[in-house]
Amino acid sequence: MGEGNSAFIQNKCKFTNCYVTDDTQYFLDHTDFDAIAFNSKNVISLWPFLMPRRRTPKQKYIFSGLESSDFYPACDENLDGFFNWTFTYKLDSNIRWGYITIYNLNNTVVGPKIDMLWPDKMEPISEKLKTKLSRKTKAVA
Repeated sequence: MGEGNSAFIQNKCKFTNCYVTDDTQYFLDHTDFDAIAFNSKNVISLWPFLMPRRRTPKQKYIFSGLESSDFYPACDENLDGFFNWTFTYKLDSNIRWGYITIYNLNNTVVGPKIDMLWPDKMEPISEKLKTKLSRKTKAVA
């Protein structure tokens, strides 16, 4: 995404007054902003005194993590109740980052979604694919 607001302008976002930076000192008063997103891999290593001290009731603090919580666990009493929203790959996130799109045979987008309905009858998979899958050691959804 880069730094600044160029990604919002290039993607013709409705709001272009957003700004991306990893410099916590760039903005003097954090309470001037409606929302602040915190990157999971960075926030888990911050000491509590490095987190914003003041916050307004209207502000949303967003936990942003595009990797599994197994890589960047955010289970810490200092973070309990800290975030209002989540921005992850999980389907129940407030803002969802999609890694995949599922199409049906008519090339219509059908997922992913929480209440995904799979066809009752699906084409059988080939023996070649069965062999390939049998060598896998981790689960996948």
